[in-house]
Amino acid sequence: MKKSFIHIFLLTAVLFLWGCEYTAFEAEALPEVSEEVSFANDVEPIFNDAGCTDCHNGGQSPNLTTGNAYNSLTGNAEYIDLNSDDNIYNVAAPENSHYKNYTAEQAALVQAWLEQGAPNN
Repeated sequence: MKKSFIHIFLLTAVLFLWGCEYTAFEAEALPEVSEEVSFANDVEPIFNDAGCTDCHNGGQSPNLTTGNAYNSLTGNAEYIDLNSDDNIYNVAAPENSHYKNYTAEQAALVQAWLEQGAPNN
């Protein structure tokens, strides 16, 4: 009986962990954004809506809470380096990062904002 319990527990754990696989959006799969993207109106609300601020609330970097997100992202070249095209952290698809809980439309807005130079608007 004890062996059966252990086998069932291990199988459940494996299935649970297998279900947490991270899959990035393909750049071609993102919807096109043609209008100017506002950080305050379009990008910043995504962090709350997608649950990013559950962890990134000041206790874990970057701080993505309203009013703090822009400075936290642009104030550290690890996330967004406005002086280098080669060092922009792809917020829309963080490679080998943690789970994502945002839509392709939201990822497209963040990507468009980055491509527009990440303005504080």
